[in-house]
Amino acid sequence: KSNVIYAGNHVSYIDPPLIALAAWKTIAYMAKQELFHDDNKLLRFLVHTLGGFAVNREKPEIATFKTVKSVFNTSWSLGIFPQGKIIKEPVISHVHKGFIMFAKKFKADIVPVAICGFDGYAKKLFEKHITVKIGKPIPYTLEEDEIMREWAGQICEFTGYENRIEESIANPALV
Repeated sequence: KSNVIYAGNHVSYIDPPLIALAAWKTIAYMAKQELFHDDNKLLRFLVHTLGGFAVNREKPEIATFKTVKSVFNTSWSLGIFPQGKIIKEPVISHVHKGFIMFAKKFKADIVPVAICGFDGYAKKLFEKHITVKIGKPIPYTLEEDEIMREWAGQICEFTGYENRIEESIANPALV
């Protein structure tokens, strides 16, 4: 069994099921803990149902590592959005290195996944056209900065986004 992290750009709340469907994998997603206490009952239900697990983004906890380890002890894969939140601008910058830390700790290659063409939620089923593109796996054995560049490069190639990953590499405190 090989460990894999699906790492995507994050443009909407529907990204987790879109990526799972495109990859045809069962994926457990890191989700900010606030989603588990949101006033929107449907959102809370979906986060739980779609394999989300709570993460304290301000202060990572040991429980997060234990949960990731347990994910990799199953047939599931891990899903992470390296920018840490929904980003509407067509740019890849301010990327957190947590996905690389998990990749190295659990010897998991990173598969870039790009959500392309999202321009708002549809009012009717099949009204919008969104494409999910799955990139080439990035070996966890590469250097951190090289993984960042490769991930951002593939996402930008698929989406047409502006690549400003060097800002994250040069100024990690800004992330």
